[in-house]
Amino acid sequence: MPDTDDPLICLCRRVRESEILAAAARGCRTLAEAQAPGRAGLTGTSH
Repeated sequence: MPDTDDPLICLCRRVRESEILAAAARGCRTLAEAQAPGRAGLTGTSH
C-alpha cells in the first residue's frame, strides 16, 4: 500500500528527512571536532 497518496504522511516524511539532514549536519560537525581536537578550539565550545 503506497503511503505517498496521503499528503499528511508525505509531509511527515519530508519533515523527518529534514530533521535527519539537520542531525546529520550536526553529527558531521561534531564528528569532525572529535577527530580534530586541535581545531575544535576554532569553533569555540562544542555542544
